[in-house]
Amino acid sequence: MIAKNAFYSMILLGLYSCHSTSKPAISSKNIFPLFNDSLYRYRNLTGVITDTSFHNDGLIELDSFYKSLTLDNLPPINHSTIGYNAYFISKQNPTDKFQAILLKQGGDDYGSVQMIMIDKNTGAIIDSKEIAGGLLDGPDETDTSVILPSNRYSKIIDAQHLDYFQIKEIVPIKDSAITNTARFYDSISYKIYINDAGKFETTYIDSVHFFRTITPPQQP
Repeated sequence: MIAKNAFYSMILLGLYSCHSTSKPAISSKNIFPLFNDSLYRYRNLTGVITDTSFHNDGLIELDSFYKSLTLDNLPPINHSTIGYNAYFISKQNPTDKFQAILLKQGGDDYGSVQMIMIDKNTGAIIDSKEIAGGLLDGPDETDTSVILPSNRYSKIIDAQHLDYFQIKEIVPIKDSAITNTARFYDSISYKIYINDAGKFETTYIDSVHFFRTITPPQQP
């Protein structure tokens, strides 16, 4: 967590932006049971959110009923072919029209935190966004380096604004062995805005390349 916060402080704001297009409501099912406060251990989380921020202990697991109302029907993965477990995390402060909830889900080679926007009047899911984690792909190796899986996480600012980061760690290879000291990092930052229609708009901000030296652990 300390390293992630350090990366965040180094990210510079850019000017180029691209917005997602609007989509119809994802689900028209009545999901008012999801508004029950007792389902959630946390209320109105802010700050850095990662896919490992929350231990399952103390969280209520979604049964088949709640899965059918939410994650079974939501991207980015096909839940009908991938078995998964899911847990209620947080009920966020609502806006005038929408209620946001955070759910944790995980399965084989997958783990994420999903934010879901729900219409307070109709109970329909308007939009959803994977704000941390994702596919747990293995490292890629080239002739010169090992590229470790991307670290994806968010910082929740308020009810309508989040910062989102993807950080890739690159380990150089020297003489067919991974060096213990050199690390390169490619970081991409985005702004996520929840608009007045309850949709997520993602804006690219900047790409930054880092280098730092790692002090290897001393041998006993």
